[in-house]
Amino acid sequence: MSELQTSKQVKLESIMSLDLGQKLGQLRSFPVRMGTGKEKAICAVYGADFDDDPNQNMFFFPTDTLKMILFTPSGEVLWKRDLGKGVVPGIWFCPVYVFDLNGDGVDEIWYVNNLNPTHPFSADYYHLERVDALTGKTIGQYPWPGNKKHV
Repeated sequence: MSELQTSKQVKLESIMSLDLGQKLGQLRSFPVRMGTGKEKAICAVYGADFDDDPNQNMFFFPTDTLKMILFTPSGEVLWKRDLGKGVVPGIWFCPVYVFDLNGDGVDEIWYVNNLNPTHPFSADYYHLERVDALTGKTIGQYPWPGNKKHV
């Protein structure tokens, strides 16, 4: 027997569940710091389609929009937003990162947004968007490098 065949089995158990109200094809999640003395939260980005890939053999036209939600480990939803038709739902088209770049102890959520839903592949409308983790509201939009047309 190989070492893999004789290894112990891993027992997975659910620690919480959250109904997002739709079919899931993709879900990415990130821990979020909510400030000193506050419980951490979880940001999830999800959609009905499996991760879209900008490869000629993997790209497809999505049937759903990408959504973002912030919830506590106990399952309380703090906020939720739909990123709209301009954002192609896929890790390569819409990366999402969580950082506290202003040093206030609360993470900001950063993602690539497209301000023109009619033209989802036009880099002229791409912006790096900064979201306040406490409210889910946009607190900054920064034009994509080389994007001088629609500042």
